[in-house]
Amino acid sequence: MTVSEFAEKHGVPYQSAVRWARNGHIPGVKTTQFGKFKVYMVPDDAKLPDLPTGRPKKATKKASKKGAK
Repeated sequence: MTVSEFAEKHGVPYQSAVRWARNGHIPGVKTTQFGKFKVYMVPDDAKLPDLPTGRPKKATKKASKKGAK
């Protein structure tokens, strides 16, 4: 199946599925060259990768003691 079909089957955004395929987070993905385009083919039994969701937390800055009384 294509990445588009994988995304629709699992209810995830297409761009997320492409990123996972490109970065190797979906096991068994094969890349095929179609003209100038890369097409990622996902196995039918592929499962969603177990990745953290949401945005990473921002690092908090420690309060500066300089000038504080």
